[in-house]
Amino acid sequence: MPAANLRLEGRVHWDGWQQNPSVFYQLADIFICPSRHEPLGNVILEAWSHGKPVIATNTQGAQELMTPTENGWITPNADPKALSKAISALLTDETLQAQLGKNGFATLQRHHSQEAIVTAYLNLYSQLLGH
Repeated sequence: MPAANLRLEGRVHWDGWQQNPSVFYQLADIFICPSRHEPLGNVILEAWSHGKPVIATNTQGAQELMTPTENGWITPNADPKALSKAISALLTDETLQAQLGKNGFATLQRHHSQEAIVTAYLNLYSQLLGH
């Protein structure tokens, strides 16, 4: 639905595919992933890589990646009131914003960084080879 249909044309801009979305993350205070279906959650990892606190809906990807109140905030799927309440709460609590952003980044480094992934593959190959 075009932003004009919702009377949001002055507040919503569709900039298309971005090769380097870093500038948009730098402008953001929080990252919201309101997907109804998000099987992997790469956008959550990307937000964490920029140190952003994440609010996501209860999807497979969010459940796999996030621990509520530790490194993110998960709201029920298709519940705009709950999502709105979470956004409002996080925007007014800078301490929680900083904590979730820091913990999300730490989760990314611990489980999803290049070093973590390469180590996991090397361990798997070693195990498969019987070493």
